[in-house]
Amino acid sequence: MTTITLKSPAISVSLPEGLSEEQLLSFSPFNSWLKTLTTSLSLQRSNAAHPFHEDPYALRAITVQSYDLFGGQRVGFLKLRAEVTNSAGESLPGAVFLRGPSVGMLVMLIPDDGKSAGDWPPQ
Repeated sequence: MTTITLKSPAISVSLPEGLSEEQLLSFSPFNSWLKTLTTSLSLQRSNAAHPFHEDPYALRAITVQSYDLFGGQRVGFLKLRAEVTNSAGESLPGAVFLRGPSVGMLVMLIPDDGKSAGDWPPQ
């Protein structure tokens, strides 16, 4: 695992073996997610009416748990955990799955033996 520090915001990011900083930063869904999250979190500080204004949450660290490369070098999928906490130590859920320009597909296998799904599992 390699650790890098992003410049803006200054966040520690742990990368798994084989994923480079360049690959991560060239993955536009990661950049969009990070920008959206930091913008949303900044509203807590700037808006006195925000429910978390008194003890705002902040992004503390990111751990990239897994990734898939397309074409050898281009990131296609990224699974990460974001550590988002306030000063009281309370945390927000931080599991994130990002996908690049790809198509999702669900394959369903339907048996043709005349039995319905209600007959599963076989006796």
